[in-house]
Amino acid sequence: SSLNTLEKADKGQIKIDDVTKDFTVKDRQNTRDLILKTAMVFQGHALFDNMTVLQNVIEGLIRVKKMDREAATKIGLSTLDRVGLSDRANYYPVQLSGGQQQRAGIARAMAMQPELLLFDKPTSALDPELVGEVLSAMKELAQEGHTMIVVTHEM
Repeated sequence: SSLNTLEKADKGQIKIDDVTKDFTVKDRQNTRDLILKTAMVFQGHALFDNMTVLQNVIEGLIRVKKMDREAATKIGLSTLDRVGLSDRANYYPVQLSGGQQQRAGIARAMAMQPELLLFDKPTSALDPELVGEVLSAMKELAQEGHTMIVVTHEM
């Protein structure tokens, strides 16, 4: 997870498109630029329980990308539709199955329009019958040409 700076490397560089992060140099703007190139889908969903699914998806657009709520909501609803959750936009995470929660996490990452999607064991916290729906969403992303790095135990 040094790719999105959740873990700080001691040395080395990461280059994504036109952004190079040199970990031997302290440069906040450069770090922010790298973060904006990536989005993470976590193993345990990492959704905010006190926010609706739509609020979870648009939070980064508003806080990180400084987008106005109306534009963020439009992107959020479109992204939720892409992962088959448009009918769950106003639900809270606790009201969703594990697979739906993980797809909400994928929608949150996709909404940020990153160059690189990072998946940290996206199916390991799911019941076996829910794994297929998450893998199907990921397969669609791959078919659309999204660049992904996936850490998984799936065969």
